[in-house]
Amino acid sequence: MRQALVSEIEAEKANPTLLSLHKIASALDLQVAELLLPQGTVLTQGTKPPARVRKKDAKKRPGRPLKSLPR
Repeated sequence: MRQALVSEIEAEKANPTLLSLHKIASALDLQVAELLLPQGTVLTQGTKPPARVRKKDAKKRPGRPLKSLPR
């Protein structure tokens, strides 16, 4: 990977491809997800990033049954 491209990505002048993100993560001994998480968030081996909760889903009461679909 070109040093100039890495500099452009850091300066937010270029958008990295998934392949570029993979190469950067590998060079830093990180997972790609760790590059995308908020700063200070650390994944331990075998964990997944926390699921994002959509605002409309957060308002639903827990344990509420789903509506059945017509057959």
